[in-house]
Amino acid sequence: MSGLISSAAKRLRDALALVTGAGLVGYSNAQAYEGGSLGAGLKAEETARANAVTAVANDVATLTASVGALSDVVDTNAAKASVAVSVVQGNVDALSLAVAAMIKPGFVISHAGALAADPEGWLICDGRALNTADHPALFNAIGYTWGGAGATFNLPNTVHDFIRGAGPGRAVGTREADELRSHAHKFWSSETSQDGSAPDVERWTGFRQTAYNTSSTGGDETRPRNVAMFFLIKR
Repeated sequence: MSGLISSAAKRLRDALALVTGAGLVGYSNAQAYEGGSLGAGLKAEETARANAVTAVANDVATLTASVGALSDVVDTNAAKASVAVSVVQGNVDALSLAVAAMIKPGFVISHAGALAADPEGWLICDGRALNTADHPALFNAIGYTWGGAGATFNLPNTVHDFIRGAGPGRAVGTREADELRSHAHKFWSSETSQDGSAPDVERWTGFRQTAYNTSSTGGDETRPRNVAMFFLIKR
């Protein structure tokens, strides 16, 4: 295709050079010497130039057809590319749906970025109340485990809380307040005294031990090192 266009363009340039050359002057002279040999020669040149113009017109037509064909090829390829993009997008969408279908309602994941609203297909675990009719699959998975009754049920609330594994003696959905395990800190002071002679000195003899509590230290809560993330439940 590109070779055909290049060939037509070259012939077009050669023909135009021939037509716009000295032949225009020769044509005027041919009118003056139409009856002589000079006029005959000039007419022959003019005929050659007319043939060149015809060839140019044919080449222009060929070039136009070639450009049109090339345009059709481009359009066809563009259409094929558009179809390919649609197919790929359809496969991506299908894969996303398949992955989403693998995660059942009620499963919880963590999200490490900031969230201003619930992501598509997920709900932030913030303890809010939901309508059972609006979220039947999720209600079927967790019921009233996290609160609610009748037509509403609650999401788990993990805001500011750690998650602890459920098991024997610890049912899913139970909550514990913060607590410090019972323990004691004591220190002992020993002192020995003898009778004093001054009126303001306690008169006693012997040895005694007294227990004292230490002063308070620390912050507002007992906690391990931690990082904060959003917990999301599949709706």
